[in-house]
Amino acid sequence: MNRHITRGLIVVILAALTLAAGPRGPHGGTARAAGDKEYLAIRHMARGHTCETCHKETPPKAKTSYVACMGCHGDAKKMAERTKNSNPNPHAYAPDMVCTKCHYGHK
Repeated sequence: MNRHITRGLIVVILAALTLAAGPRGPHGGTARAAGDKEYLAIRHMARGHTCETCHKETPPKAKTSYVACMGCHGDAKKMAERTKNSNPNPHAYAPDMVCTKCHYGHK
């Protein structure tokens, strides 16, 4: 089987397992994207952002939308380019996936 197709299948299977596990993850911990060492909110705050950067209101009344992510980070095509050295690169294989299915800001 073509290595490109095999990698794509692995990414799709891992994404499906992540979604099936839900936001708490398969082992009861809070799920984060592969490679994330901390919640995204912590990383964003360390760079000088506040809650309003993503939520647009104080105090936040609802979860933020992936549209807020794209306002700063761009669409899946742009993210695929930014993460082109990742192997596998999930952004390249799942262009219709919304950010918040894999990346969690905080509890």
